[in-house]
Amino acid sequence: MTMHTDLITELEQATEQLVGAATGADWTLVETLQKRRRALIQRLGTDLKPETWSASERQRLQHILEQEGHAETRAINERTKVLRKLQRLRAAEDGERQTKPQDNPGSAHTAQRMRKAYGNPGQDQGGSKTS
Repeated sequence: MTMHTDLITELEQATEQLVGAATGADWTLVETLQKRRRALIQRLGTDLKPETWSASERQRLQHILEQEGHAETRAINERTKVLRKLQRLRAAEDGERQTKPQDNPGSAHTAQRMRKAYGNPGQDQGGSKTS
């Protein structure tokens, strides 16, 4: 196998794992795989010239891009769901504060944990992005 083929094969494997992790909502693994993939992509970009890639290698890279798109779409959809849930929790907390003098500690704790994990809705956290 050539260096081209080895790097592309490693990138294919990492991308397949990335798609599986995104499908299973294992965002910690997605982040780890993104770091691995980023290193592979950098090696492809610095060590190899695109004009030396064969048609087969270009086709394999195109397939990798399509898989990345699926994983990224999954991540965006999941983040949207989490943000909507957080907004509902905030709205419920606001309603409870208006009707009751004491807050529901379970609801507040859940919202606090989600804020810590996902940041504030409407603000781009600059999370990992596929290359």
